[in-house]
Amino acid sequence: MPLIDPNQLAAQLASVKENIKRQKDTPPSPLRLHSAFSQAQGGLLKSLAHARWSKENENRPSGSHEFLQTYSGEEKHVSHADWKDLELVDIEDLWIRMIHRGRYILCRIATRPTLTVGLQMAVIAPSGAVLQLAVYNYPILPVALGRPTLRDIDAAFPLHSIIAIKEPFLKMAASGDTPMIRIDSPTDLKFVSPFDPLVKGIAWARDYPRQGIWVVPVPEKKPLDYWKNTGNAHFVKKQFFQAMKAYTDGIDEHITDPRVSLLFLNRAQARIHLQRYNAALHDAVTSLENAGCVRNDPLLYQKALLRKAKALYCLRRWKDAREAYKQLSDCFPNSVEGREGLSMTAKRMQELSGDFDMVSLYKCGLNPHARCDVADYVGPVTVSAIKPKGRGLVTTRDVVPGELLLGVKALSYVAPPADFTIMGLNLLTNQLDKITQLLTVSDLVYKLTDEPGLGERVYGLYAGPDQTTPETYDLNGRAAQDDVQAPVDVGRIERAVTFNAFAPESVRPAAFQPSSIPERDKPTALFCQTSLINHSCAYNASWMCFGDLQVIRALVPIPQGKEVTISYAVDGGYNERMKLLAGKHLTKCSCELCTADLHDGNVLINKRARLENDSLLPVTYSTPAPAVRRAIVERTKVVNLMAETYRAERSLRPELFSAYNRLSFAYGVLAVVEKNTRYYQEVIRYSEQSLACIGVTATVVSNKKKGKKAKNDLSNLPVSGTPRHHSHAAVCTALQIAAAHRAIRAAARAWVQAALYMESVTVAPGPAFFKCRYERMLSDLDLHAFL
Repeated sequence: MPLIDPNQLAAQLASVKENIKRQKDTPPSPLRLHSAFSQAQGGLLKSLAHARWSKENENRPSGSHEFLQTYSGEEKHVSHADWKDLELVDIEDLWIRMIHRGRYILCRIATRPTLTVGLQMAVIAPSGAVLQLAVYNYPILPVALGRPTLRDIDAAFPLHSIIAIKEPFLKMAASGDTPMIRIDSPTDLKFVSPFDPLVKGIAWARDYPRQGIWVVPVPEKKPLDYWKNTGNAHFVKKQFFQAMKAYTDGIDEHITDPRVSLLFLNRAQARIHLQRYNAALHDAVTSLENAGCVRNDPLLYQKALLRKAKALYCLRRWKDAREAYKQLSDCFPNSVEGREGLSMTAKRMQELSGDFDMVSLYKCGLNPHARCDVADYVGPVTVSAIKPKGRGLVTTRDVVPGELLLGVKALSYVAPPADFTIMGLNLLTNQLDKITQLLTVSDLVYKLTDEPGLGERVYGLYAGPDQTTPETYDLNGRAAQDDVQAPVDVGRIERAVTFNAFAPESVRPAAFQPSSIPERDKPTALFCQTSLINHSCAYNASWMCFGDLQVIRALVPIPQGKEVTISYAVDGGYNERMKLLAGKHLTKCSCELCTADLHDGNVLINKRARLENDSLLPVTYSTPAPAVRRAIVERTKVVNLMAETYRAERSLRPELFSAYNRLSFAYGVLAVVEKNTRYYQEVIRYSEQSLACIGVTATVVSNKKKGKKAKNDLSNLPVSGTPRHHSHAAVCTALQIAAAHRAIRAAARAWVQAALYMESVTVAPGPAFFKCRYERMLSDLDLHAFL
């Protein structure tokens, strides 16, 4: 995203807000009396047709980047009315700056659409009046398939098609001089045939002032095979939306033909590729239920069963998918897809109990854009009222450190596109939104249009301090699907994304990253269930993302009924945490850590921050010994000064942890540079003191030899407690202590086991996972033999 000057951003936000306020403050007025409306009748068709022509003929260099701008967070209209309860009104009778409750309008598409952030086109009313129509968030392609082409748009909004718009909202364009109809929710419009009851008795004007003659071509009915072959041709070219549209047109024309089952079957496959899994399931079931050619042809019947099973699997209906794949395998024992499907659903059913293959998930998560094929796990937690926070997650029984509480897939996980950028001004936060945040809204609109039952998950999330948050929330599964299209509330979706979505960090430790990933290149994810967990700087649970899977584990023993908390910020000082929390829409934190910091007072907080941010003499393994010694003196002074900023009774001292670690590292370098192992005692000493600052206390390590059975025994560790902060750094610290103890094998092995235990509690259990994640460090420190 191009950088923008803060003053320029403030000016743009002020301009947008002023324009919105001006529209709200200006009373509604009749459209027919507006001069811009009468003037537009003469040139609007030509203007929008030219805009489309320019789009078709623009000569953008290969690999060039399109830059767009929009804003979000303003109030958006969505109609909850039923079509049968609405009364028809003509465009000429609309009022500007008014939502027409209880009304609907009919219009025909008069120009081919142009796509910028939304779709722009001219429409003509039965009376002949011409008006601009702007449609936002219309689901053509899933975000993962990129921007729709002009051909896709034409297939979605065919020229001369009749559109019905419920409770239309008429406003002035952003330029302020052109009236237009704006649609934000895709459920506020529908395409209707000339025989639909909504258009019964409507006479369409053949001519109107200043526009000449407008003749609507009468569509010619085409054979069913024409639509099948046309759809197949698009499908082969991976033009899935155009293929779906061709099959749909064929179904509409030949719905009584027994062979129409073929079109339902083919449309199911196109919809699977378009990630419209609920609609694909409907098509597959319809093709099986119709007394047509599908059930009489073994090959077509096998395809129908497979597409039904695939749709159920992608809908995450694991039990139903297992039954569908079993039916496929029973009917066609040689079906490879049937056997593979049964194997996949068996794994998903296993994961429902929390039994994840963490090594596979880690390898998948190394790709920041990865999507993991995995089921959700909801452990011993439930939603409960938490005063004064509103609601949160509490445990349903006593849990132990390292216990898995949640393992859930993101409902939306969007990576940045390569060919265009949208700069979004968010009026809720007065900040710039990343393009992936804006596309997350589009992705959710697309999903909710196909699966209305997902709406409860999104609309039930926190939507800002001025919105009502439901007291209850179902952590398990999706609402039952039905054939009724629920209204898609885009405004609520924008708020859910603003206050809950975030950029997941890579599962690979930051210290092991080949290079840092710019914020703009990170994906945006919305995890619904984990969004209900409240923040605490003294959190009792940890979280980690494996691609689009987020895992929550207990860090400490959590009694039944106790609230589960995680950190929204970093494990830094008070000022740094508050600054980051402000970006997460939180103004304060009253946890034990923040309370202790405030009790220390602002003077000590600020002194601590200065000490943490002061530049220190650099130390590397190539630094000469005298320079390392000077650095040790400097770092010892920082440790002593930092320690003085904490009251003696304080347990958590995260900034001092970092200071001790820097001093310990300097002693480790000195041991290597001077080849003097006695300095490793200082490494051990200061590393153990650093761990004590985050809740991990070193204990006496026994030198007694242990048998092979005890090699991976975690019951006799040289530490007590688990890291409450800096969990990854704590694991690395334990490995550094193990390396310093290398001459005493029992002690070295015990500290490797301590590192393994801390990793098991904070991220994932098991030596195999630990080896994957810390392979580089284990090799550098020569510790593989102790694992």
